[in-house]
Amino acid sequence: VFTAWVMGKIDAEVGDNRLTGNVGVQMVSVDQSSTALVSSGSGTNVTSTLRTDGAKYTDFLPSVNLSLRTPDDLVVRFAMARQMARPRLDDMRAAVNYNFNPALGQTPGVTPWSGGGGNPRLRPWRANAVDVSVEKYFNADGYVALAGFYKDLKSYIVNVAQPFDFTGFPIPAGTPEPLTRQGEVTQWTNGQGGNLWGAELSGQLQLSALSDGLEGFGLNGSVAYTKSNVAATPGGPTDDLPGYSRWVTNFTGFYEKDGFSV
Repeated sequence: VFTAWVMGKIDAEVGDNRLTGNVGVQMVSVDQSSTALVSSGSGTNVTSTLRTDGAKYTDFLPSVNLSLRTPDDLVVRFAMARQMARPRLDDMRAAVNYNFNPALGQTPGVTPWSGGGGNPRLRPWRANAVDVSVEKYFNADGYVALAGFYKDLKSYIVNVAQPFDFTGFPIPAGTPEPLTRQGEVTQWTNGQGGNLWGAELSGQLQLSALSDGLEGFGLNGSVAYTKSNVAATPGGPTDDLPGYSRWVTNFTGFYEKDGFSV
């Protein structure tokens, strides 16, 4: 992975307020590959060979981040960026466990091939994102914040059956060459077209604001709602992005004083 970037910083007075932030662009150039076994069968009856595959791609990621701070400790933040998140390494493995059915090898219009494995050509998650938050700070260590976000998903990752070229994959000895080398492999792949949006309310309270006897004790927590809309297969029905919870909450009580933290 080769990365280059340029950034300009912002620090200006706007009336009685202070505007800080940055604007820039990042270039990320990736050359990825994997070499692994592809195998069929089980026990002592296993057919296997090595497979190498991969991809090269370059992303340009512009971004702007702004924070407007008022004299009464109110902060308004705005961010807009092209974002990317790299896939898991094991999802990009070249290994494939495949099935070859010799009984279907000479049947026209039917494939004898199927399997499952990784995808060394997998691209990152990509999205155009906008984030806005309003934050109020008080009593040095307390705050309450409301944030909203929207992501226009250009590329995301789902696990679905995909057309696959089995050229070069070994078949059992003595088996005639099948009529087709085309089949399907269930693997992680990049979907296209979708969106993700939501809001989060969060805050922190030092209980010493209520009583001096509670110095060191505090509470923090958040509640977030997220809605997504993607199609796992091109032209297919849309649904929530797999793995996302619509509601996420957390609540923590803590004590921090004199070097102790509980």
